[in-house]
Amino acid sequence: MEDIFFKKDFFSKIVEPRKKIINYDLILKEKVKKRNLGPKTKRMLLESLDFESSGQVGYAFFDVPPLIEKAKNDRVYDVDGKEYIDMLCGVAVSSIGHCHPEILQTISEQSKKLIHNFDFPTPPRIELAKKLCSITPGGFEKKVRFSITGSDGVENAIHSARWYTGCQYILSAYGGYHGATLGTIGITTKGGLHRYYYPLVNNNGVVYFPYAYCYRCPHGR
Repeated sequence: MEDIFFKKDFFSKIVEPRKKIINYDLILKEKVKKRNLGPKTKRMLLESLDFESSGQVGYAFFDVPPLIEKAKNDRVYDVDGKEYIDMLCGVAVSSIGHCHPEILQTISEQSKKLIHNFDFPTPPRIELAKKLCSITPGGFEKKVRFSITGSDGVENAIHSARWYTGCQYILSAYGGYHGATLGTIGITTKGGLHRYYYPLVNNNGVVYFPYAYCYRCPHGR
């Protein structure tokens, strides 16, 4: 399977795709207006496009994303009461279901003592670090480095690997997603993000390779 992207010239790879995002909000608003949606959902989605960036993930996953108001267990509900089964699991962070009673109780109890603090140790933080170390496989000494987001975690993994090994290069498979921050977009190859932020200042030392996928071999074998 040939990678057509690398056979295109600069204008067809970079310039032409960027033209598609001109007046993108107007295009999205027309999609919302034409879609068979509940009245409250339609009105609020149009409002969201007036006040929130259309670069949010929802419009990358869906032509018109649902407007979720509440959730319980594996079901989510939009502002008009339409029910959905959440196959995303909150993008893999709600694997035990939405609004689990034990989680709600824990949040409630902790919020009465401390909601947020600077990056200082706290009793729950120490207990979580101990728990993570105890369940991580391997008979070696372990420590935890907490991160705010997935992209932050990837960046810290790169820092740690380069510091520990002294190696310069990072291997990244085509089609992989590792984040869209300035520090991670250079190793992300999914979704054609590079063309919108070219030239990338952070992909020095990154070597890209195809997945070992024999069913659809990238080399046509």
